[in-house]
Amino acid sequence: MDEDWRSIQSGGEESWTQAIGRGCYVGGFEGLIVPSARNPSSGNDGGKNIVIFPENLSNGSKIEILAADQLP
Repeated sequence: MDEDWRSIQSGGEESWTQAIGRGCYVGGFEGLIVPSARNPSSGNDGGKNIVIFPENLSNGSKIEILAADQLP
C-alpha cells in the first residue's frame, strides 16, 4: 500500500495501514510483520518492520531475533 499516511492522519482521517493495524490490535493479534515503506523492494529483498501489540501478548509469548548477523 503506497499512501502518505502521515498526511491522511493529519487531515483527521484514518489511513488504510493504520486501519489494518487497529483491526489486528482489536482482533487480538500479538503482532505483525509488515513491508518497510522506507525500503520497499519487492519480494523477500525488501525491508521488514515488526509491529508488536504488548497488551495482546499471551503468557509465554516471546520475541526472538534469528540470524542477527544478517540484520543491517
